[in-house]
Amino acid sequence: MTQNWRFAPHDESQVRRLSSEMRISPLLAQVLIARGLQDATVARSFIDARMTELLEPCSMPGVESASDRIVAALKEKRRITIYGDYDVDGMTATSILLQCITLAQGQCDYFIPNRLDDGYGLNCDAIRELYEEDPQRLLITVDCGITSVKEAALARELGLELIITDHHQMADELPAADCLVHPRLPDSDYEFPHLCGAGVALKLAWAVWQKLGDGQKASP
Repeated sequence: MTQNWRFAPHDESQVRRLSSEMRISPLLAQVLIARGLQDATVARSFIDARMTELLEPCSMPGVESASDRIVAALKEKRRITIYGDYDVDGMTATSILLQCITLAQGQCDYFIPNRLDDGYGLNCDAIRELYEEDPQRLLITVDCGITSVKEAALARELGLELIITDHHQMADELPAADCLVHPRLPDSDYEFPHLCGAGVALKLAWAVWQKLGDGQKASP
């Protein structure tokens, strides 16, 4: 079925004003206004946010424990595999963690499931294959896995260390991974519960670099 994309209604005069005040393109001004950012100062803070203005990474549920596990794997020189997703969010999240671990001189690779052959999310066949290749590896999902109860159980049975990072809707039963990172875990009051998968990955990467550095700056 063919779907037609339509632009949200917008006020051309407001677009011109914001574009002029911020010295940005009319298209970017239109996008900002559509998201309720009509004040130039607020909009500038949104697109040029500094790390010091963001919430501390370990305030997100699971990030403290997950980053500890990643740092431990780095120090033990174990292979770390990022299990991503094939959409834009998943690919971006994969790239963020891959770059983080690579810059830390870690042994890191990634696995992106094939949409047709592997389906969405964690896959039991892939878990077995990754385990057989290197049973000591640390497996980290990005943008998927929060409903993968069966797959997490298999990883635990095999003895494969698994960290799940995700942002999608959770089911009643959570997977028994070694660590869960999610902005909406039960009993959590995290300030930004609708963060995307790449945002979750960024928080985790940030925490890893804090632990590799002086505890404050994100540098080794």
